[in-house]
Amino acid sequence: MCAVKWNVPGNESVDAERNDIVLRLSDADLVPPGRVRPVLTGVSLDLARGDVAVLLGKNGSGKTTLLRSLAGLWPLRRGELYPPAPRGFDSLRAGLVLDDPPAQLVAGTVTREVEFGLENIGLDMTSTRLRRDAMLGLLELHALKDSDPHQLSPGEQERVLLAATLAPGPPVLLLDDPFLYLSPKEQWRAWRHTVQCTEDGSIGAVLLATHDIDLAFSCRRAGVLSGGRLTWGETAEVMGDALRGNLL
Repeated sequence: MCAVKWNVPGNESVDAERNDIVLRLSDADLVPPGRVRPVLTGVSLDLARGDVAVLLGKNGSGKTTLLRSLAGLWPLRRGELYPPAPRGFDSLRAGLVLDDPPAQLVAGTVTREVEFGLENIGLDMTSTRLRRDAMLGLLELHALKDSDPHQLSPGEQERVLLAATLAPGPPVLLLDDPFLYLSPKEQWRAWRHTVQCTEDGSIGAVLLATHDIDLAFSCRRAGVLSGGRLTWGETAEVMGDALRGNLL
């Protein structure tokens, strides 16, 4: 259970006219750096506050391309992204956890790793410590709080990254296979904590890219990537079609 509920400056940018949409991509062509031709074309999706959604597709289908583009790391070739990301990645706009834990760790201790994002959004020390301790407890990291995250196991590193990304309370949380090094029991525990943070309003919405069908069926909405296109909608319908079409 998410121990603390908070609002982050910047989350209020979602206006009523957009029906509480926290992230929307409209008719977009997406091209990774160094590529000429789009990997994904005509992609559209939307996430509203409280959404728990999953992104599926075979290896190479474009899941990472889509998540990095949604996060603002890679510009669109064509289309519209809301909220826009004119300065690239902004932690007030989105949280992003990729599938390479060591590459994303920046601090010398687990405590400092979780504090880093909170300090970047300008929180005072009291609020920073409150949220830090809440996340350390949520992801069961108190025993590791003084450890160097670079020296931890890959599974422990994944939990540290998730805690650090949840802590600022992003409007949308983008997860690219964040549980690869966790046991099935640990995966479900981390996922339940993440979903709870969405349900209680600590974060706005979550989009999980995964190959795990069981995790996928726990989500309310789903997208499947195949042939450079995205099919997006209610989980049961989208995944039923994908499984029948051998798209996963």
